[in-house]
Amino acid sequence: MRRIHQSPGTRSDPKVLICTAQGLPVAQLRVLVAVVAAGSMLVSCSPGQPDQSGRSEQPDQPNQSEQPDHVGSFAAPLPSAVLLTGDSITEGWHATTEGSSFRGLVEEWLTEGGAESVFGTYQAGYTVQEVAEGFEIPRGMDLAVVELGTNDIGRNNAVDGFGVQYAAYLEDLEEASPGVRLVCLGVWHPASDKTSAFDAVIESECTTRGGVFHRLSGLFGDAGLRGPEGVPTWVGDSDVFHPNDAGHERIAELVKQLVSAP
Repeated sequence: MRRIHQSPGTRSDPKVLICTAQGLPVAQLRVLVAVVAAGSMLVSCSPGQPDQSGRSEQPDQPNQSEQPDHVGSFAAPLPSAVLLTGDSITEGWHATTEGSSFRGLVEEWLTEGGAESVFGTYQAGYTVQEVAEGFEIPRGMDLAVVELGTNDIGRNNAVDGFGVQYAAYLEDLEEASPGVRLVCLGVWHPASDKTSAFDAVIESECTTRGGVFHRLSGLFGDAGLRGPEGVPTWVGDSDVFHPNDAGHERIAELVKQLVSAP
């Protein structure tokens, strides 16, 4: 088992890489679980407790423009060191438990497949720029799953500015881990011209670096994968925006397919 220690970086957020889960140290929790289960260690880091005010604005009305869901593929083997980076969707809002979130399900699958370390840099309500500034990027990653842009579109940020920031973040990931494989997810938002514009940026920046892209708007459009409102979850009562257990499971299956695609 390889022990992993992430020191706080020199970013603007003083809470960089404090690992917590409902007040418990995640690193300690994951070590105990992983030693028993698989001889591996998982480290899930966020810069504090979920920000209940960091939800996206009401989504645009969808249009019915057709787009391929998935672009690009690469062959396995499964990676040894993995980064999961994102916002509230990666953090696990509103799965019933942390383990039933897409992140928890993917972490479990990666560990069972032999991954030695899984890092997380995510925070509810964060844009791509806030994640870039709020976390020190771990080095030596084989794979990075990037789920960012939902709060950029929710705050009505300009797509051009988002494109510059998203590209810069992927460049930072590549600089920290030369040769890292990228899996990039689209925004969690209904299909619309605005969604398509943000997804086009993510797709272009990811695939030009040899990564794979898949949009999430199709899953968002399935009402059975979100809500209902008011169900108790590990981060508070659910809303009708974030994925429920079924939604998180679908996202996890999607990520597993992209990672292991021949």
